[in-house]
Amino acid sequence: MMLREKKMKTNDNRYIKHMMNIQRLLLFTALVLPFLGFAQIEEMKTDEEVMVIAPFNPSISKAKKMDFAPEADTNKTHKLNIDYITSPKLFETNYSVEKLNAAKFVDRRSKKYAQNFIKAGYGLYNRLYGELFINNQLNKRSQIGVHANHISSNGAIDDFAYPGQSLSKAKIWAKNIKRKQTTNLALDYRRNSIHYYGFNPADYPLEEYIDDDIMQTHSHIGLNFDMQGTFDTKYRDWQIKAGYQYYWDQFSSNEHLIDINAYYETPVEWIDLDEQYVGIAFNTQSYQSMFNYQGLYPSIDSTDSYFHGVYDIAPYYVIGMENFSLELGAKLSMGLDSNTRVSVAPRIKLDVGLMGDQLHFYVDANGGFMNNSMASLAEANHFISPVLPLKYTENQYRVKGGFKGHYQSYLDYNIFVETASLKDMPMFVTDTNARFHNSFTVIYDGGQYLGTGLDLLFKAERWNIELMGKYQSFTMDTASRAWQKPSLLYKFKVGYYVLENLKVTGLLMGQGKMYHLYQGEQAMDPWMDLSLMADYHLTKNLGFFLNVTNIFSDEYRVWYNYPTQSIGFMGGLHFSF
Repeated sequence: MMLREKKMKTNDNRYIKHMMNIQRLLLFTALVLPFLGFAQIEEMKTDEEVMVIAPFNPSISKAKKMDFAPEADTNKTHKLNIDYITSPKLFETNYSVEKLNAAKFVDRRSKKYAQNFIKAGYGLYNRLYGELFINNQLNKRSQIGVHANHISSNGAIDDFAYPGQSLSKAKIWAKNIKRKQTTNLALDYRRNSIHYYGFNPADYPLEEYIDDDIMQTHSHIGLNFDMQGTFDTKYRDWQIKAGYQYYWDQFSSNEHLIDINAYYETPVEWIDLDEQYVGIAFNTQSYQSMFNYQGLYPSIDSTDSYFHGVYDIAPYYVIGMENFSLELGAKLSMGLDSNTRVSVAPRIKLDVGLMGDQLHFYVDANGGFMNNSMASLAEANHFISPVLPLKYTENQYRVKGGFKGHYQSYLDYNIFVETASLKDMPMFVTDTNARFHNSFTVIYDGGQYLGTGLDLLFKAERWNIELMGKYQSFTMDTASRAWQKPSLLYKFKVGYYVLENLKVTGLLMGQGKMYHLYQGEQAMDPWMDLSLMADYHLTKNLGFFLNVTNIFSDEYRVWYNYPTQSIGFMGGLHFSF
């Protein structure tokens, strides 16, 4: 026992002796190193005594070569001076509370939010009106729809023949959308029945006729195909449009019309620009017209067939940057009938964004042939004769330029000036071969055209305003006037939601003075037509409408010696489902 205690005391003495040696070594290091330059950092000085107590286990650690001029670690932790405030303080806010308006009633009863819609009405002059929309989505990619409408009247106009008319239209369409292709297919039918009432029966006391003798019906059925898409991710765009139309009238004149339009575009990298591509466009119009002279001359039973076609090819190059695009190209046109005519016209389009989308300057220059047909002329003027001379109209050039854009979300505008050099422009004049001089034939003449116009669309919370105006003048090569071409055309339409479910619309439209050729030059007075329409929704799906037309009761003439009906009323209902 004593031996063990003695041994423990000896170990303690050794331990104390080692600790003292360590202290001497540390003190020596602290005194000598500053003079050798190994650690000269003033910030590391301390007056604190350090006592290290640890078991002494001498060993050689892994050696590491020291740099010749080591640098001490200068990262030093500093205490942050933080002033704490425990008393509350009120901070001012800079916001202001404005009155919240209730959400606008968004015409949710409108037909655009319903798949199907039907509308029917009745008015003065035994006027019947009906319209139908049926739409169905077959799947996520395909849709199909039907649209049909009819309007007719048989009211009399003093001192003129029976003016009964009827217009019926129907269209069945289908649409299929794929990732890189969109296809549209449509079948349409149109029947426009009119009477040549533009004469006073009292002026022909010896002529006997019935209403069917002065009746004409323009009918057509057509099939249209449209396919558009891209070949790959390089945006090689393409489109093909093809249409066939068969036209016939009351007197067995008829017409076959085939139209094909296509283009192909592919990107190029000729110069360093954001957008750059080349393209080529094709257009063909192949028409076969057959006239039956018995319609104009009852004693003549003969027909005449006439083929006329227009064929265009137009290569072009397009460059684009931010707020700038330019298309440069040319169109080669060929008119083919008993003779062949060829023309070359420019194809130029320029668009410059001066203030983003708010203001754009644009120029569009083009030209080429337009193929006139019985169908197109009957669409422009329902009172044409059954037999007409047909010619091409050539635009040697047509240039249109102006400013367009929109302001925020409620204003769109377009201000433009245009000019053209025309050959064989069609003009309607009285056909003196007609039995009562009550139909129009066509004469052709060239000349210079100059026009300027404005299109404006304004939409606000309760307002919808449309304004369209155009002034035009013609300097003809041979004719003294541009017959039945008005100098001014305008339309002003204002819609206002009086209540959330009641909309009132006013429409003012008219045209300026023009001239007609019949037994000399005949001046036709300008006219103005004011109409009011009201549309009221009783329930979500059921609504009523009332239209008042020609409020000024002016029996104005759109075509020579063809007055319109006086003031008219029509009311009805519509239902969406």
